Amino acid sequence: MTLKSSYVKFFFGLFIYLISIGSFSAQEQETDTTGIPFVAYWSKGDEYNFQITKVKQEWKDDALTKNDSSSYKVNFKVIDSTETSYKIHWTYEFSFGGFNIPNVLLNTLNETIPTEVIYTTNELGEFEGVENWKEIARKMEAYTNGLITSLKDKADFDEKEFRTTFKPFLEIFTSKDGIEQIVLKELQYFHFPFGVEFSPTEVITYEDEIPNFIGGEPIKGNTKIFVESVDHEYSYCVLKQEMKIDPDDMRRMLVELFKQMGLGKDKENSFLDTANIDVTDQNTYEYYYFPGVPSLIETLRTAVVDLGKGTTTRLEKLRIELLWDEE
Repeated sequence: MTLKSSYVKFFFGLFIYLISIGSFSAQEQETDTTGIPFVAYWSKGDEYNFQITKVKQEWKDDALTKNDSSSYKVNFKVIDSTETSYKIHWTYEFSFGGFNIPNVLLNTLNETIPTEVIYTTNELGEFEGVENWKEIARKMEAYTNGLITSLKDKADFDEKEFRTTFKPFLEIFTSKDGIEQIVLKELQYFHFPFGVEFSPTEVITYEDEIPNFIGGEPIKGNTKIFVESVDHEYSYCVLKQEMKIDPDDMRRMLVELFKQMGLGKDKENSFLDTANIDVTDQNTYEYYYFPGVPSLIETLRTAVVDLGKGTTTRLEKLRIELLWDEE
């Protein structure tokens, strides 16, 4: 089987999206009494609203070929609090007006996009798990069926081939880990700093291990974290995270993914042997570390890909901004 050229960009975009942000443990750095502790000081009934904006851009060599964005509001509400945990209700307000989406897919989106997430953290605010993940998994599968329906009218669309090649992605997007780490990736960014006490003067460098949802060894990433600024009077700080993912691990993951997609190493897919993939993350976390609420989170993933037919550059940006109550 060969992969149609019309599918390559679609599946490769999903491949780049599969990489989660990794993890950071308080044990990976020494704490001190002048550090900045990220601990959740929430109470039942606490509620905050955020605006989430996502931007995806793509260049083929120097020509811009894609520039998509979406924006929506979310509500964060503490619905239970104990000595050892918090339970959070995370709800979305979507509007698909202004998007050039076929009506058949638009109807599916309105019915299947998860708009309610219930999840838990420990007493420090570290993310633990999504409780209603099975419901979200069913919606993700329904969305896939809607996507296939919307593509059936295309002359070169082969439903059997598409389902075969998409199967490993669907298995990830409907698994508990996949939903928590990838489908709801913004929650991982939201809770990333919690449970750690950061030094305001030291730069933390370490080799991260990023979950590999294709299977096999984790993906390595050289990571740096540091506090850019801090205002103790207002319990406010700006935290920076930079990561460069190991390109050999990326290529290994890509080869394994294509095997699971049922694609052999024929002439059309020979780029697997020489694919050059350079992925870097640059993230900024601006937090009121007391009581533990982000004011602004901005993430930027840059992927420069050379498959032997020119260079493709993909940018994925995420912005989570606290909405202040209007007077």
